[in-house]
Amino acid sequence: DIPVVSMDDVETAFYLRMSAKNEAGVLAEVTRVLGDKNISIEAFIQKEPKHDETDVDIILLTHRVNEGDMNSALKQIAALDVINGEATRIRVESLS
Repeated sequence: DIPVVSMDDVETAFYLRMSAKNEAGVLAEVTRVLGDKNISIEAFIQKEPKHDETDVDIILLTHRVNEGDMNSALKQIAALDVINGEATRIRVESLS
């Protein structure tokens, strides 16, 4: 018999991009949710918004994580008042 593996059990790194309000404490709220799910950040970028914009993109690259934990974290992040909609998520696989 071939074992059945749920996608929630797959481990991979993720590229995440989300739109957020440009205000103090936003990154702390996002990283708290990730930390609560034991999701470690490899790198992140947050560029200054243009002078007439009130939102900013946050881009994160995570270390390998269980997809079920990532799914749960992304639901919590989308529910934050400082986040606009859902994050874009791309699985990152190593070719080595």
